[in-house]
Amino acid sequence: MMDEEVMFPVDWISSVAFSAALAFVIAFFSGALIAKILNKRTGILIIAAGSLLCVLGAFGLCGKLGISEWVTEATALTSLPAIFGFVLGGRSGAFLGPGPESLQFTLAKRISFRAQRSVSGLLVLLGIVSITMSIGIIEISTSIASGFITEIQKKIVGFGAHINISDRSGEYEAAFFKVKTDSDFIPKIRNRADVSSVSAYVNLAGMIQNNRSLEGVLMKGVEKNYDWSFFKEHLKSGRLPEFSDTAESKEILISKKLGSLLNLKEGDKPLFFYLEDKPRVRKLFISGIYETGLEEFDASHVICDIRLLQRLLQFESNEAMGFEVKIHDLKMMNPIADDIDFLLPIDLSAVTIVQKYPEIFDWLQVQNQNVWAIIALMMAIAVINIITVILITILEQTKTIGLLKALGMRNRKIMGIFINQAFLFILAGVICGNILGLGLITFQDATGFVQVNQENYFVKIVPVDYVWDLFLMINVGAILVCMIFTFLPTLIISRITPLKAIRFD
Repeated sequence: MMDEEVMFPVDWISSVAFSAALAFVIAFFSGALIAKILNKRTGILIIAAGSLLCVLGAFGLCGKLGISEWVTEATALTSLPAIFGFVLGGRSGAFLGPGPESLQFTLAKRISFRAQRSVSGLLVLLGIVSITMSIGIIEISTSIASGFITEIQKKIVGFGAHINISDRSGEYEAAFFKVKTDSDFIPKIRNRADVSSVSAYVNLAGMIQNNRSLEGVLMKGVEKNYDWSFFKEHLKSGRLPEFSDTAESKEILISKKLGSLLNLKEGDKPLFFYLEDKPRVRKLFISGIYETGLEEFDASHVICDIRLLQRLLQFESNEAMGFEVKIHDLKMMNPIADDIDFLLPIDLSAVTIVQKYPEIFDWLQVQNQNVWAIIALMMAIAVINIITVILITILEQTKTIGLLKALGMRNRKIMGIFINQAFLFILAGVICGNILGLGLITFQDATGFVQVNQENYFVKIVPVDYVWDLFLMINVGAILVCMIFTFLPTLIISRITPLKAIRFD
C-alpha cells in the first residue's frame, strides 16, 4: 500500500523562505571558501553549477518515482538561491586578497560597464537584451505548454477518471457486461491511501429529442457519491443533479454545446430514446448545463443517475458496467493501475486514461517537442550574441591585451578577464530574463489577459503553470551553455602579439 501524500504545512511559505535564506548564506560562504582554496573560480563555479543541476535532476527523477510533487517544488525554490549564493560567493572574493584573480575580475568590470566606445556599449546592451529575451521566452513557452497539457489532462480525467476498471475484452458497452458493485476487490481499492475515490458507472448510447431536433448522446450513469468537483468547476448555468436515496432521479446534466444543438436550457424536459428491439423512452429534466471546451466530449456526454440506466438495461441495483478510480498523484497512475489490475478477477482489467485515449495524449506530447525546439532556438540566439559581444570587445581592447602581455601576464589570465566579463553579461541577462518571464507568467495567471478560441485550443484563457524545477534547469543550463561557448572567442587572444597589439589602431 502506498504512503499517503504529504501536504504542505500551514506555514510552508515561511519554512521555504527560511530554508532558501539559509541555503543562500551557506552556499555563499562555501563558494567563497572553495574559490580561496582552488584560486580558479571560473572552473569551480561551472563544476558546482553542473553538480547542482545533477542534484535537481535526481529530485525530478524521485518525483517521477512517487515522491510528492511539493518536495520537488520546494527543492527548486531553495536550490535557486543556493546556486546564486554559490556563484556570488565565489565571485565576491570574500576570502581573497589582491592578486591576479582579483585583477581579472576588476578589469572585467571596467571593460564591461565603463567602455568609452559607443559600439562596445551598444553591443553589451544588445547581448544582455538577447539573453533576457531568450530566458523570458523559454520560461513563458514552457509555462504555457505545461499549463496547456495539465489543463487538457484535467478535463479528460474529469470525464473518465485516472483509471477505468472494466471488461478485459473492451466490449462491455456492446455486450452490456455486468460487474457487481459489492465485489471483494472494491474495499481493497477504496482503502488505498493513494486513491481518492472509486465510483461505479453505467454507459448507454441513445438519442435525445427536443421538438423536432434529435441528437445521439452517450448517457453516463453515476452514483450519488460521485465526485462532482470537475463538473461543478465547469458549470455554466443551473445546478448539479440531485439523487435521492430511494427512487431513481430523472435529472440530467448536459453540455452547452448539446444545448445549443437541441435548443435546450436548464429546466427543459427532453425525451431520451434507447433503441433496442423495442424502443424505450424516458422524459428527463435538465438541472444544469456545463462547458469544458472539449468539443468531442461536450457534444455527446450526458450525466444522469445510474439507477435510471440500470432500470433501462434491466440491471440489478448492485450491478454496473465498470468503476472509475481517481488518484491523488497523476505521476503514480501507471504503478497504481498495475497494482489494481493484480487485485482484479481474470475478466476485468484496469486501464489508465492514457491507454483509453492514446491519440489525445500522443498529440499532447507533440506540444513538448515544439517547446524543445523553441528552447534550442533561443539558446542558439543567446550563444551567438554573447560570442559576438566578447569577440568585438577583444578586438576593441587589443591594445590593452598587448600591454598586459608586455607586462608579463599570461594568455590564460587575460582570457580569464573576458570570461569574467561574459559571466557578468550572462548573469545580468538571466536575472532580467527571470523578471520578464516570471512577471508575465504571474500577470497572465492573475488576470487571464491573453485568451484564445476555445473551439480550436480547448481552453478559453491561456493557461500557465509554475514549473519551478524546469525554470531552475533553464537558468542553470543557460549559464552553463553560454559560459562554455564563451571560451571560443577568447582563443584569439593567444594569437595576439604585444608589438602588433600596441601598434594596433
